[in-house]
Amino acid sequence: MPRRKPRGQGALEYLLLIGGAVIVGTIVVTLLLGASGSSQSQTLRDVNEIQVKTQEIAGGTGISILTNIGFEKGITPWNYWWTPQLVGTAYSGQYAAAIINSTNYCNSYIWQDIDSPTNMKYDISGYTKTINETGTSGIFISEGVGTGCTEWARMNSRDISGTNDWTYQSIMGWNSNSCTKVRFGFHVFQCNSSGQSYFDLLVAKKSG
Repeated sequence: MPRRKPRGQGALEYLLLIGGAVIVGTIVVTLLLGASGSSQSQTLRDVNEIQVKTQEIAGGTGISILTNIGFEKGITPWNYWWTPQLVGTAYSGQYAAAIINSTNYCNSYIWQDIDSPTNMKYDISGYTKTINETGTSGIFISEGVGTGCTEWARMNSRDISGTNDWTYQSIMGWNSNSCTKVRFGFHVFQCNSSGQSYFDLLVAKKSG
């Protein structure tokens, strides 16, 4: 016949288990806080990517003001000059967009236009991979087609060329000024360029 536990022993064991979990959690937090600034930044970036991709796959758009940011649902609703390919060479998830051998076509773009309040600041980030790219590829933000806008005006971009693994790019604090339609996207600059450029996970957020 099994021995009966003394009164209160079960509760004490439960409290000890909780205490152990708290101690482990405290150690993890302490290690994170003790990491270098670059390590903390990378950790936060990784967490944000997981949140974004999880919500993207689930069909949500709360983290980014853009939709289908990782091309998991194809190319729609992206606009483009020079038809992009949907490929399985992705930074995250299953798919990414690619512009390959954009010869005889100057400045290839994939973009979305978003309605904007005036004097709104935006932060954008995304990932670009290149293979033997003779042009320059990356993310961009500019004025779109709207009231107070000049299409493609005040473009700000981040660019890489040659051969690069997936590269994180960001632009912070771009101001819409008097423009009511802002354009966010990826690009390949230069006429008669050759090579391969891959794009994934474009996040755009209002920042003030």
